[in-house]
Amino acid sequence: MFPLQLGQVSFFTIVGTPVGRLCRTRTTFQISVSGAAQMRPRAEEHGPPHAILLVNTRITGSTKTPAPTGLHTTGARKVRLGSRTTSRTSSALARAALLVALATVMAAVGCAQEPEPATSGAGSDMMGGSEAGMVAGVIASARETALDPGAGIVTRGGIVVPRVLAPDDCWLVVRSTVAPGGVLGTARVTKGEHRDVPVMLTAADSARVRIALHADRGERGAFEFDADRPSYSLDKPVIVEGRPVEGEVALQGWGVESLPAFALLEAEDQTLSGGAVRIRYLLVPGASWVSVNLVEGGVPGTRVGLLSRSGGEWQELLVPVEGVTPPAELVVTVYADRGEAGVFDFKPADPLASKDQPYTAAGLVVSHRIRVE
Repeated sequence: MFPLQLGQVSFFTIVGTPVGRLCRTRTTFQISVSGAAQMRPRAEEHGPPHAILLVNTRITGSTKTPAPTGLHTTGARKVRLGSRTTSRTSSALARAALLVALATVMAAVGCAQEPEPATSGAGSDMMGGSEAGMVAGVIASARETALDPGAGIVTRGGIVVPRVLAPDDCWLVVRSTVAPGGVLGTARVTKGEHRDVPVMLTAADSARVRIALHADRGERGAFEFDADRPSYSLDKPVIVEGRPVEGEVALQGWGVESLPAFALLEAEDQTLSGGAVRIRYLLVPGASWVSVNLVEGGVPGTRVGLLSRSGGEWQELLVPVEGVTPPAELVVTVYADRGEAGVFDFKPADPLASKDQPYTAAGLVVSHRIRVE
C-alpha cells in the first residue's frame, strides 16, 4: 500500500481470498483515490481552522477462480463493482476496500495543521496569504519594520508611541487585553520611521493595552478590522518572523487604584426582568458610579444604565437600563466619583482625560461582562 499524497492520485491494491468449500477465489481490487485538503476558518475566530476533505474514489476489480485439482478448466472474469453480476463476496470486499481507503485519507488529513506564517525575505513589500489560503497577518521584512510601544505614557486623550518603523502605509492600533481584543484607538502612519506618535482612545476597559501595527490593505485611510472576525478583515496585523508586531503596556496614571478588598463587584448572566440589571454584590470605598454599557466591537460602547452609590456594601442591587434588546452582552463597571459630586464626569470619546475613572485592583478594572436574555 502506497502512502496517500493529498492533491494527487495514488493507487494501492487490496487482495482478498475468501475460502469456499470446493474452490478458492482470489479477488483483486485497484482503488484510485484523489484527495484535497482545504483549511477553512471556524465560526469562532479564537479556534484553529479545520480541514475540509474532498475525495474522489474509483474502484475496479477482477476475480480469478482456479479449478480444483484434477480439473482442466480455468477462468477469469472482470467484475464491475456495483453491477448486478457482482458476487456478494466481491461486493463486501469492495465496500471494505472503500472504507479502508477513506480511513486512510481521513488519517492523513487529520495530521494536517495550519501552516505557520512564513518569514519574509529582503525588501519592503508586504505579502499576504498562506498555503491554505488563510491569512494570519501581513508578512513584512524585519529590516524595515519595528515598533517601540514605550511605557504607555498617558496624555490628554490618548497615549504616545515613541517609535514605529512602517514597511508601508499602516495603522498603529491600541487593542484591549480583554477578549476578543477590541479596538480602543487608531493612528495612521505612512511608510518609514515615525517618533512620538499620539494615539487617541475612544474607549478603555483595562489597565493594560496592546499596541499593534496593522497594514492598511483595504480602502486607504479607512481602518477595516473586526476583532470578532480577524481572518476576514482587510487591515490585518503585520507579521515579522512569524510573530505579530505588537507590545503590551500599562496605562500609567489611568484609573483609581484600590485594594482588592475595598472595591468589589459581582454580577452574572441573567434574564432581563423589570428593565433592570441585577448586581449580586457591590463594595466601594467612597462615592461611586455603577455604569452599564453595551459591548460593541468587543469594547464598552453605548451606556444603557447608570446608578450612584455612596461608600459601603450592597447586595442584590438593581440598575435600571434602557435600550437593551436581549440577547445582548453588557459590561458593568464601577467608577470613582472624583469630579463634581453627583455628576458622572466621564466622556466616552475621551476616557483617559475624564475626571471620574474606574477603580482598578491588582492591575484589573473593577468590572464584569454579562449576557442578558
